[in-house]
Amino acid sequence: MKELSAITKCCVWIWSALIILAVSGCSSSPARYSPPAGPGPQTVFIAERDYQTTWNALMRALEQTTDAEIWYKANEEGKVTLRDAEVPVFRNCLCGTVGDAPLRGLVLRSVTIDLGREAPQLTRIRIQCSYKLPFSWPNVYGRSSMQQDIECISTGRFEQELFDRTARFLYPQ
Repeated sequence: MKELSAITKCCVWIWSALIILAVSGCSSSPARYSPPAGPGPQTVFIAERDYQTTWNALMRALEQTTDAEIWYKANEEGKVTLRDAEVPVFRNCLCGTVGDAPLRGLVLRSVTIDLGREAPQLTRIRIQCSYKLPFSWPNVYGRSSMQQDIECISTGRFEQELFDRTARFLYPQ
């Protein structure tokens, strides 16, 4: 009888080990988020024109920008805020990676623009873009379990394109 209980104990241990191996083989460690490296781009530009001419050129440039709708503007303060817009990650920002895969999709872009007089014929234009990617972390079953907004870093493309468009009105050829 003691032999039977030793065999039973051995079988229980073997089955337990097999079950643990099977279950641990199915689960994997969760993918880790790695934020994008480095600071964002230079987004301060100098226009060699007076403040009012630069303001007018910026307003004309914004009118021609398809994904930029003015939400607030104050000429005296030199402030412009654009309505938040959904734009693709690949063109506008870097959001980091989860595991080895870069984050993709649509991000929410917020833009503020500040103009300031540097000299009678010099105007500073600061274009600040912030990007947030809504991301759903999957649970062990692959279903969405937690929602988080991930801060992304601008590539500087929107800022440069807006300044270039403004410059075309400032320096017509």
